[in-house]
Amino acid sequence: MIESDVPTKVDAQLVLVLGSGGVGKTSNSAALGLALAERGFRTAVITIDPAKRLAQALGLDSLSNDPQRVVTHDKGYLDALWLDSRTAFSDLIKRHVKNEALAARVLNNRLFNIIQEQLGGIEEYLSVERLLRLGGSGNYDVCVLDTPPSRHALDFIESPRHLLKFFDDGILKIFLKDDEAPSSGFFTKIFRSTKGQALEIFRKFLGNRFMSELSSLLAESRPVHQALRDTALGAEAWVKRDDTRILLVTLPELYPIDEAHLLGKEILAHGMHKADLLILNRCLPSEIPADLAPLRASIGEAATTALKAQHEAQIKHVTELGAALPDYARDWVRVPRHSSSQLDLPTLSAIGKDILTQWEQSGQKPFSKN
Repeated sequence: MIESDVPTKVDAQLVLVLGSGGVGKTSNSAALGLALAERGFRTAVITIDPAKRLAQALGLDSLSNDPQRVVTHDKGYLDALWLDSRTAFSDLIKRHVKNEALAARVLNNRLFNIIQEQLGGIEEYLSVERLLRLGGSGNYDVCVLDTPPSRHALDFIESPRHLLKFFDDGILKIFLKDDEAPSSGFFTKIFRSTKGQALEIFRKFLGNRFMSELSSLLAESRPVHQALRDTALGAEAWVKRDDTRILLVTLPELYPIDEAHLLGKEILAHGMHKADLLILNRCLPSEIPADLAPLRASIGEAATTALKAQHEAQIKHVTELGAALPDYARDWVRVPRHSSSQLDLPTLSAIGKDILTQWEQSGQKPFSKN
């Protein structure tokens, strides 16, 4: 029996946090989640970054597939979770293959263990599927996704479609047993003739045992196919909703700004709306003190000279950013530089509130209670 627990309706608002590696996506995701929780939103932050930095930023020992409560306010709260893709893929099979004996055969199939290690898009797909179930659970107003570095950041949008190609009926029909194929008709005879030729070619290269195991795996995992299709459609609809918020995180440096620009273009190419906000992270103050003598006394002449040169470069990069920004983002905010040791919960919460305040000062209303 084919059953799918992928929700047909997702009420929660989605926030996608994207950017190149090392620009502070995780800390800004955590900061935004804390600020939204303080405003009374029931919020979840999920990361698919294997570095697991989100747990450390939120003061947790570790994260798992299950949401962990970080803070609770009067009406809002923040939960956080990290996706363990191996465990989640096994859970996926157990949820959708309702017959326990059949599910056990799939999980114990040696090809299944190879596929879950090697099949591209598994981790991204599971993030989408997990997000959809969180968003449709009724427990959250906002779901914040801390994505991988930019070269992979949008893979999760395409991942259900990529996996569908593997579980596609066209592939299944080639490898399924004859008694599972259409039973009669002129085109059925042609199909079986073509199927026989294809199977013979595969047998020569792969061997009978491999073919038998693959046929069994595809047949027994058929219930997952509908879940993949539901997830693909649900994810595409959710990502492209008008209330979905797309955030680009970058640094006031040449390479990260160029990466943000390219990522913004890629977002538009995927049929998504323009990024709602660019977060310029780890910024030096807009102006340097007129008297640098105290700074020289504190950090030395060489460090002061280097800091001044960095500030001048920041001004140049920010000016260039402002000129190109309208092509791919609606507005931008600045987040001051903090050392990693300073990023405790109060500091992250203050950063999140500052981001929301600057965002709203631009005239946007990014979040609202229904």
